[in-house]
Amino acid sequence: TLHNEREQLNADERERRREFAAIENKLSKREDLLEDKLQEVADKELELDRMKDQLIEKEDFLAEIVQKQTVELERIAGMSAEDAKKMLLEQLKSDLAQEKMQLIKTNSIDIFINYTIKIDGQEVNGKDIFRKYVEIYEDRNISYSERKVKLSQIAEKLNLFVYSLPINSIQQIEGEKICGMYYVEEGKKYIKDGRFNRGKYIEEGEGLFL
Repeated sequence: TLHNEREQLNADERERRREFAAIENKLSKREDLLEDKLQEVADKELELDRMKDQLIEKEDFLAEIVQKQTVELERIAGMSAEDAKKMLLEQLKSDLAQEKMQLIKTNSIDIFINYTIKIDGQEVNGKDIFRKYVEIYEDRNISYSERKVKLSQIAEKLNLFVYSLPINSIQQIEGEKICGMYYVEEGKKYIKDGRFNRGKYIEEGEGLFL
């Protein structure tokens, strides 16, 4: 009948409206999701811009430091600008290598064995070398560049007296810790035939522990 047909049309219309509402709801959710994604992308781009700005600032700061240190090295050591920059780069590489070595050497210690050795017929006293090293290391009246230059000049002789030992092999460390290493005043007793007797040092440590 006409009434039934009208009821059916109304029911179909309501069903279509529900379908349209469901579609609109899905589209709205997708739009919200898309907006969130776009905002996330915008935030990441903003963060990247900030990081770029920070990197530029650091590069400018590093360039300024290098320039100052270059001028300082030219003044101290009488170097040319090119040689000074080259030395700075080598020093930076050395510092990075030392940092890596420090990470590797977390289970070891450095000890300075004081004794007297002969180099090219001349006696070199370990105590004198170590005292000079400490003076330079702790001098805050000189610039970073000057300290680096002076330390590098004494490093070759200093290393003749420095030895590394695994910390787990020592129960008690003999020596006073100064500037990152243990200074052993009576180091001569650990030298045999011109060489450091590691075994004796470790045994002495065990004796101290007991």
